[in-house]
Amino acid sequence: MMQTIREHAQGIIAWTIVGLIIISFALFGLESYLSGTSRVDVATVDGVEISERSFIEEYQRQQERLQTMLGANYRPELIDEAAMKRRVLDGMIDRTLLSIVLEDEGFRAAPQQVAAVVRSMEVFRGEDGQFSRERYEQMLGYRGYNPETFEKDVGRDVTAGQLVDGIALSGFVTPAELNRRRELLQQERDVGIVRVPVASYLKDVQVSDQEIKDYFDQNQAQFTTPERVSVRYIELDINEVAGQIEISDDEIAHYYETNIAKFTEGREERRVRHILITIDEQTDAEQAKQQATQLLERVRAGESFSELAKAYSKDPGSAANGGDLDYFTRGVMDKAFEDAAFSLAAGEVSEPVRTHFGYHLLKVEDIRPAKIKALDEVREQVKHDAQLQKAELRFYEQANRMTTLAYENSGSLDVVAQDLGLEIKESELFTRAGGVGVASSADVRGAAFSDDVLTHGLNSDPIELETNHYVVVRLNEHRPAEPQQLDQVQDRIRHELSQTKARELARQAADELVARVREGGDPEALARDNDRLNWQRPGFVGRTPTPEAGLSAPVLRTAFRLPRPQGTQPSVDVQMQPNGDAAVVVVYAVRSPESGSESATTPEAARSVGQSEYAAFVAETRRNADVNIYLSTQDTP
Repeated sequence: MMQTIREHAQGIIAWTIVGLIIISFALFGLESYLSGTSRVDVATVDGVEISERSFIEEYQRQQERLQTMLGANYRPELIDEAAMKRRVLDGMIDRTLLSIVLEDEGFRAAPQQVAAVVRSMEVFRGEDGQFSRERYEQMLGYRGYNPETFEKDVGRDVTAGQLVDGIALSGFVTPAELNRRRELLQQERDVGIVRVPVASYLKDVQVSDQEIKDYFDQNQAQFTTPERVSVRYIELDINEVAGQIEISDDEIAHYYETNIAKFTEGREERRVRHILITIDEQTDAEQAKQQATQLLERVRAGESFSELAKAYSKDPGSAANGGDLDYFTRGVMDKAFEDAAFSLAAGEVSEPVRTHFGYHLLKVEDIRPAKIKALDEVREQVKHDAQLQKAELRFYEQANRMTTLAYENSGSLDVVAQDLGLEIKESELFTRAGGVGVASSADVRGAAFSDDVLTHGLNSDPIELETNHYVVVRLNEHRPAEPQQLDQVQDRIRHELSQTKARELARQAADELVARVREGGDPEALARDNDRLNWQRPGFVGRTPTPEAGLSAPVLRTAFRLPRPQGTQPSVDVQMQPNGDAAVVVVYAVRSPESGSESATTPEAARSVGQSEYAAFVAETRRNADVNIYLSTQDTP
């Protein structure tokens, strides 16, 4: 593939966007990209294999998404890895099932549909903004695709969308169902909350050394240091290659002149007057053009454009102002109007211009040019960009050579490092879940813990850290997971046991409070008699959390799950909070929406039903499929 890149690369911008050219292949993995020296399947679906490598890559992508979403709050040690692995594998199984259904049922996308999708992708457009066949083939070549393979995969995505939409969009609801849905969604409940903070019970608990030891002995699997590795690696970065290239002053000036748009601030603006002769029931196109031509002759004879616009223009927004449209940039007006406006010199008047409104005469009153930065002001940027452009060919040649040498000399990085003049670097120790520096890349971590690198001691394939930045890694040090000693974790155990005991006390207090309320006690009075408890009465609330009510989604779910109160006796139950606090949820009354009030529209309700039907379709398809899972939740990654 790197050879293809070297042969076809035409520009730094092209390489920058190459990663964007493939539309989502979430439904259809490309096995040809997952080649390796070993192949282990984690599952089969009606005979279709899901390889260990594809599973690891998907699992790592999910971890990366989670880390991006949570940011600084990302805590890998709190993630239930077994549950996450199963969710990832379940998703891959469902997508494989869907692809099998598409194939068996003969779903096909019409060539026109595939062509429309391909032609709509911005990365395949040329400088004129239109689809470019040459650019299309060039971009595919960068990734080792040919049009036939790519269009086949696009067709699969199109047909998958048809199947999903065909089921999900076929749902419907009856008027009675819609009314019931409205009543449930808009229902409000009068709620009171007694909060039982776990922190108020911590002072009542004690944890003995024997309890700590017993817990440690019974849960030793929890107390291990995770498996860690460090790697030796070489990296090839186009910026470093570019920094080695000499650029003359003439080359800098040439690059600046041929890429002037990159060094321009703002956009050219033009102030234009126009006279519009509309095409309507009274005036056909030929008559409108004739009137515009006659007005043009009067302007050229010396009459005021502004006065003629006031007298004859049919544009209600500008006629009274002499046709003045004020300043505008490209991309605002009708294209034909805009092209004419930006082709005229200041003071010049156009020939009649046809738009869907009718015929226009345009006069350019003033031009505000875009500000072009002086070369001296942007010299360093120009030099760097010119170096990058000149470095491309050298970079692709080196990347291709790095790939070849790393494979041919798979037991060492020395040969490739010496040949390309690269430094062999070492990372810090890192785990499968995360690391710093080069190990912050999930792809690097995946390669480091792969069989090729970890077990067989081979060099990895080149890994793309970012556009035009590659690394090859090999194992430097491996530290297996090791059990921790009691003295290393006793404080952690003491804290966990204290929290557990305090939660039990908080739950016990909450259960006692519920029992007293069911016996007729007033929850507000009971809460005020106990300084450990906090009372809150937000009143009538809906199903959606709001800042004003101050109730979490789990508390609201509990409130709306409770039965309607009977007479003056409220409904009550306990909802345990994630932090260990207990919440006694009290419902005093239920209020239904007024008749005729609006809620979800029929299409929205139908979509909800359709989505449920699609989920049921997937579940039923899976029940009828021959699915074999070989992955244990304790297996790597």
